[in-house]
Amino acid sequence: MPESTAERDPVRVSRSLLLLVALALAALWAISFRLLHGRVLATWQGEEALAPLYAFVSPLARPGALLFAALGLGLTLFSGRLCDPERLSRVRFAVALLAAAVLLPLALFLVRSDLADLGRQFDLYRNEEFFHDARRIGSLPRFLEDYVAIMPTLSLHGQHFPPGHAILLHIAAELFGPSALVAGLVVLAFSAAAILLSWRVLEHLAGARAARQGSLLLLACPALLDFACTSMDAVFLFFATLAWLLSLRALASESRPPRAWLAGAALLLSTFFSFSALPVGLAILLHALFRGRGAPFATAARLMHMAAGYVGAAWLLFAATGFPIWSCLHRARESGLALIRRAAGVEPGSLWALFSLGNATSFLIGAGLALVAAAVARACARPLRGEPWTPAALLTLLAMSCGGIYFLETERVWLFALPWLAAVAVSAGPFSEGSQRLLLAAGLAQALLLETALFTLW
Repeated sequence: MPESTAERDPVRVSRSLLLLVALALAALWAISFRLLHGRVLATWQGEEALAPLYAFVSPLARPGALLFAALGLGLTLFSGRLCDPERLSRVRFAVALLAAAVLLPLALFLVRSDLADLGRQFDLYRNEEFFHDARRIGSLPRFLEDYVAIMPTLSLHGQHFPPGHAILLHIAAELFGPSALVAGLVVLAFSAAAILLSWRVLEHLAGARAARQGSLLLLACPALLDFACTSMDAVFLFFATLAWLLSLRALASESRPPRAWLAGAALLLSTFFSFSALPVGLAILLHALFRGRGAPFATAARLMHMAAGYVGAAWLLFAATGFPIWSCLHRARESGLALIRRAAGVEPGSLWALFSLGNATSFLIGAGLALVAAAVARACARPLRGEPWTPAALLTLLAMSCGGIYFLETERVWLFALPWLAAVAVSAGPFSEGSQRLLLAAGLAQALLLETALFTLW
């Protein structure tokens, strides 16, 4: 959408809409809690989780809350200037965005912990995290070659994930030391880089002002702020967003086959870190189909080149290391189903409806008031099929919620989908400055409230 047109008719978000979204999220949480409480999620020190969130009531007030509040207020007040391309250059905005992507999660972390505790979340559960798998790597080539065979002996996470996270933490330990603090800083660095990549993606899908607003809305997501330096899902956010960005470039009308091969290889790289790359691929496929309806043969050719890049990269990985990612996927699926079967005491399929509701509810609560209200406002401002990304993203999220491949904790596991929702939110054009400030204030206040009241383990 041209910037001049959008400025003449910006999207507006009223306080009434924000209140309705808050009430809807609260109602979904209450219903899901009633249906799922005590049925699947593990306890912590004998206390049941606030299903469908994997969180526990543990109020805590520390001076760090004031620092987060001050930073959030500053971001909200100066957001109008930050998002105006005529008042702030791209380079300066990138610097400001990167600073906010580092400082806001750190400040939220200080609400409950000291800075020296950064990374200790990886050691809360002994031998259940990628951090512990990284410690057992002796020979990296041998670890990769034997990975599928040793998956049953790995940590709880390692048993149903590919080896990327463990290998990244191993490399970080070799370079900077094996401490948990190093692991926490690595996660924060990838999370901040993912915010910058998300901004670049949004520039492809919306105008310059709208893209800046969307990237700031990501920094008002409670889940992203909470897990940005405490969960390896923030690392996958980077690789998933990189694959998304390269795929958008590969689908451009002037694109050549090498770009498509690179996009396919990037998607394979993200698969090396998490099999959630498969829904990322679905979103890219649907976007390509909606976008390329007027040129089906050219679209099909680009998709075939991307698929060739993906498959070729998988075979090169196998030839170079002996690691069969397809066998890893099969073993991970079996391990994940067995885990849920033990936790629930029944076949996962018998709880399909509850898991579907819980998946969607957890993700929306984690996305927060700002992003969800912005997406609702966009739906009211323009038909859902007004551009290709919105239907692609919503259909993929529906498939993820109801497809039987996720079993709660999606407020954390689906961090990679938060930029999708940001792209939906800004696809109708930029918000008015007043609406932008209202959204940021609501999202950041929710993040602070949840962090003060709840303990999330990660």
